[in-house]
Amino acid sequence: MGFTIHAESTEAVAPDRAEAIVREASKLVQGRSWLSCEPPLISLGGPSGADRLFCFFKPNFSPHPRDVEAAEASGEPDGALGDAIEILARVSRDHGVDWEIGADEFPEPVGYIRGGTVDDAIPDVIESLEAMAEAIAEFDPDADE
Repeated sequence: MGFTIHAESTEAVAPDRAEAIVREASKLVQGRSWLSCEPPLISLGGPSGADRLFCFFKPNFSPHPRDVEAAEASGEPDGALGDAIEILARVSRDHGVDWEIGADEFPEPVGYIRGGTVDDAIPDVIESLEAMAEAIAEFDPDADE
């Protein structure tokens, strides 16, 4: 089961500026195990055009036991949905990039990050997804009813 969050810049971004943003975002994802969520990978070329930044990430509802062991052995903190959003907020703040945030099954954007500020609606969506992830992680289809 997957559920993808996506972000796209609200305006065109010049290639040299995009390169700097991608480089910074790549550094910001370092130092986390990203067990609970895929890291936000930013690239140039989104659905709205080749000159838009695009990013997607998704929660990992039930990580493989080997991935859990590797994450624990790394000693790095986990990367969760909130961390991914914070990276986008920092890029927004540092580079003046505003983001439109969307999610699977939502026909309209779930919110925006403007000037480094995250819309009030986004934490609610993140909280709901994290609660869903916890519920799925606790579900054991082999358990007795």
